[in-house]
Amino acid sequence: KNDSYKGEAGLQFSINSTDDEQRNKQFNGMSMSLEEISNLAKKLPMPVGRKYTLNFAVTAQTILDAKRLSELFDREKFIVKITPIHETNSAVKNGFDVTTSYSDYDVYRKFERPLVEAGWDVIVFVPSKEEDSDRITCGNALISNE
Repeated sequence: KNDSYKGEAGLQFSINSTDDEQRNKQFNGMSMSLEEISNLAKKLPMPVGRKYTLNFAVTAQTILDAKRLSELFDREKFIVKITPIHETNSAVKNGFDVTTSYSDYDVYRKFERPLVEAGWDVIVFVPSKEEDSDRITCGNALISNE
């Protein structure tokens, strides 16, 4: 990332929740603890160009604690990206509350505001309906038993 791509390549950690139990359920028992992810992240060199990304695919029920995140990750090294879990077959089958829409940003504000107040750089990413239909959104990344 730093050398071959002059810092412009992205590296993203799919965190999804600062609550280990919630994240473990989302990833069907195959998630590292937040402390383990933090320890791995500490080994990364300071990024050149783009910061590393902590991605949170959110629903209204997502637990995203800005204080806990700040205790475990360096704001100089990481940026937070908030993106929705949209209504995909995998998301619906696995019981995720997909209450977001393509034009309602309220679900993001409750996550963005505390992060910004804690000093985080935040990207709010809202995919289009076409991205959902092409299956390239976070709802498709959820683990299913198929």
